[in-house]
Amino acid sequence: MTTIALWDTDHLSSLGGLPKEIIVVGAGVVGLEYASFMAALGSEVTLIDQRPVILEFVDREIVEALSYHLRQLGITFRLGKR
Repeated sequence: MTTIALWDTDHLSSLGGLPKEIIVVGAGVVGLEYASFMAALGSEVTLIDQRPVILEFVDREIVEALSYHLRQLGITFRLGKR
């Protein structure tokens, strides 16, 4: 049986363990931070955002490097999605 739970950032610390899979909604600074540390700890992470690019206010070379490293951690990006 699969258990599905919805957590916000205020209650993430009370998870009680590391989830096998997690979906992070929002690819802003905070969403990327949570996605990166959950992936680094071993969770399978999918990152969803309605914007077509992440961190549009940051230099593109930096964003490309960050995206590359996050994909190396196993994060799946679903950008431009609702």
